[in-house]
Amino acid sequence: TDENNEVINFSNNYSLLSRLFHHTPLKCIFKCLDTVHEYSEKHRKDTEKILHSLNIPVLIITALEDSIIPTKFSEELHNIIKNSKLKVIKDAHHLVQVEKPEEVSANILYFLKANNI
Repeated sequence: TDENNEVINFSNNYSLLSRLFHHTPLKCIFKCLDTVHEYSEKHRKDTEKILHSLNIPVLIITALEDSIIPTKFSEELHNIIKNSKLKVIKDAHHLVQVEKPEEVSANILYFLKANNI
């Protein structure tokens, strides 16, 4: 539910995202992905150093069937971040928070309670 206690319709949000992606020129999507890739490769060691130095609980949620960001990348993050928990959600893809909102929410709430946050 949202702040007005109205039920959020996740299927409408998914539909909106789907339409946006279908109407975004492919050239724009590839350029964006290339830029993110270039940046991440250029700053990988700095990023790993920062992530390794984190001294807070971190929850990493990923989907088993995510073909855009494979699970192995979340596993790498989990290995770099000392105080992290990794939750792999089955039968979900890249939009796991839209596909499995109840399971994602339950995992977040459990993590927050377990870490007294």
